[in-house]
Amino acid sequence: MRLYYIFVIILLSACQNSGQKSGQKFFQEVDGLNLSYSQRGDGPDLVASHVVSGSVVYENSLRSLEDQFKITYFNPRGVADSDPPSNVSAYRDEYLLREMEGFRKAAGLGKIWMFAHSDHSYFALQYCLDYPESCAGLILSGTSLYENSNGRLHLRKMAENERRNKSAWFDQVCKDLDYKAANPKATKTPDGRELKYTPLKWWCYDSLSTNKVVPILEAVETAGKRKRVNGRMVPYNTPGSQRDYDRRINNYQDQLGKLKIPVLILQGEFDTNNPIVAAKQLQERIPNCQLEIISKAGHYPWIENPEEFFVKLDTWLEKL
Repeated sequence: MRLYYIFVIILLSACQNSGQKSGQKFFQEVDGLNLSYSQRGDGPDLVASHVVSGSVVYENSLRSLEDQFKITYFNPRGVADSDPPSNVSAYRDEYLLREMEGFRKAAGLGKIWMFAHSDHSYFALQYCLDYPESCAGLILSGTSLYENSNGRLHLRKMAENERRNKSAWFDQVCKDLDYKAANPKATKTPDGRELKYTPLKWWCYDSLSTNKVVPILEAVETAGKRKRVNGRMVPYNTPGSQRDYDRRINNYQDQLGKLKIPVLILQGEFDTNNPIVAAKQLQERIPNCQLEIISKAGHYPWIENPEEFFVKLDTWLEKL
């Protein structure tokens, strides 16, 4: 009988290890919701996720990190095949932050690193402030200091104008966006340019880097972003007014000086939504923070220019 139990334990362990190597999907119950995740790699625990689009964007684009981290690709509530909450108000960040900590514990993760991009970078920073004993470090990208929505729009417009003056390709992208806005049903411009990926081009460096991002984002659309609840949708900001959102972000950014973990920001040089000047402002708020600029990249530098991105990331990790 003892040999039987030993065999079962070995079999279960082998299945778990196989699941981690192949990216097999698992489910973990947190706050009454079944949340999906997969794991691959070896090393310290790192969680790659996004509060709206989940883990799909990272599952095939962060393979280079799996030699240094055991990566947990996590889908929070309402994303992909994770259960949605019963009420749309449960998409508030207070629930998502508690869910992240509950998941970390339930999945048996130790102190975690987090890879966070775009809007999720704000979430990750707040998580590390709320649960400092649970965090080992942060790798951020496509981020910046956030003051308020109007200020952000102003910086974005300035960055857009600067790019238009320097790049004929990007200037044409903006013209095509204007044409699409005036002709919502149009699929091509009058001179024959396809408009399907024009909005994505605005976020990228050039046509070649856009082509690298297209299949990744198409996979996200296939998997599904945050689900509606009773017909209501909260795509990015949590429920509440824009003023409430601005106040919450400002409140935690005022506390960034308390962070004691290493933080690396890897920012695309041509991220029009988060210009370098705003990324530098965020870096200055965080005590142990390094900023690296990735050339020939926009909002998705680890996909647009992975060679430079991962070399700079590896160099930083080696110095820790």
